[in-house]
Amino acid sequence: TWKKLHIGVDEATGEMVAVTVTDNSVADHEELPRLLDQIDEPRRLSPLR
Repeated sequence: TWKKLHIGVDEATGEMVAVTVTDNSVADHEELPRLLDQIDEPRRLSPLR
């Protein structure tokens, strides 16, 4: 079975600030709230390029 690694990265420092692992069937946008819950301090969000 495939797993997906979802990560949140601080664009300024390159530091990983949030991580989740899901089944392949979970859509990326569904995991965003769980990633945001892991971030303690407010950060500016940038879209993926």
